[in-house]
Amino acid sequence: MKPKSSIVRGLLRAPVFSPTGMILRALLIVLSFAICHALGWREHTTFISGSQADVVVDRSVSTLCAVAYMAAYFGSVLIVPVLLLAAILINLWDRVSGMNFKHER
Repeated sequence: MKPKSSIVRGLLRAPVFSPTGMILRALLIVLSFAICHALGWREHTTFISGSQADVVVDRSVSTLCAVAYMAAYFGSVLIVPVLLLAAILINLWDRVSGMNFKHER
């Protein structure tokens, strides 16, 4: 059994267009959304309608939090499913064709 540090290093070195790489990127996007949501940045998205979420927070900081939250949200709603479906399809293609789908860096 490999030590945990070598497994983590192997995951981080996974090619972008491999199933492992796509799943890792999807997890990073979901993690960024979870962090933004836990920080309460959803409230700052009210700048879209022209209102300010909190009077204490500067408007530029509020806008930055809102844009970061929306980017993480749209990434988790639009990009993550595509990455997961692509990873599944590549994995199935590898099994059916007997070929290994590998991309060099």
